[in-house]
Amino acid sequence: MQDHHIAWSANIPLRMINLINGFGEELLLSGNWHIIWFLYILSLFYLQKNKNTFELILLGTTVSLYFLTYFLLALTTGLYNFILGIDLSGVLPRILLHVYPLSVFFIAVVHGKPNQSSQEGPSA
Repeated sequence: MQDHHIAWSANIPLRMINLINGFGEELLLSGNWHIIWFLYILSLFYLQKNKNTFELILLGTTVSLYFLTYFLLALTTGLYNFILGIDLSGVLPRILLHVYPLSVFFIAVVHGKPNQSSQEGPSA
């Protein structure tokens, strides 16, 4: 049975490096729609330069907090082995699958053109 209590120890920095490596490999180097995650990261930089609407900030924050939640769970609990797939089948690809549609929607909204008919107002 897995131990799921919070476990602060001296191996936290090593776990953090392994988690960053594991998330990075799964996002950018695997066959799990790696181009979408690359575009998502680029869109975050594009968002800071050009658009900054409430909807985009909410979408970007939601996806980022999703990653942060699983990162912190793996970092501080016994789910570390389970999430990274050490001695088991990893669940990280299935975790990323849940947030994939939000990231695609975020990319589309960031790079889409605003609806000009709503900005002009009703025509008389």
